[in-house]
Amino acid sequence: MAHSVEKVFAGIDDPRVEGRCLHRLKDILFIALCTLLSNGEGFEDMVEFGNQRHGWLKEILDVPNNIPPYDTFNRVFQVVDPEQLSVCLAQDGDVLIEILEGKQVSFEGKKIKGVPPSLSIP
Repeated sequence: MAHSVEKVFAGIDDPRVEGRCLHRLKDILFIALCTLLSNGEGFEDMVEFGNQRHGWLKEILDVPNNIPPYDTFNRVFQVVDPEQLSVCLAQDGDVLIEILEGKQVSFEGKKIKGVPPSLSIP
């Protein structure tokens, strides 16, 4: 499945310095997207989401250096091309839904409001 996530985000250039990054761009983008889909509000929520669902994420991603810290999410979203991200999600969003289909995702974060304790992605 990690290959599918990599394919989805393949059209997004990684503007970071190669060899100096501990976390892969596709992992950062996937965790961020899942956080936003579960009503997460910011970079701290992305870290919290990743830490709380680390086992689940490892079923989909490789996550070799654990969950990135909030400042890594912040830096990545300052430099990633929003147009490329938009095009990527418009073209391959259905592949992401297929990856998540049938997976049980629990939403229990402190900042998450109005979300049932457990949600099954269609």
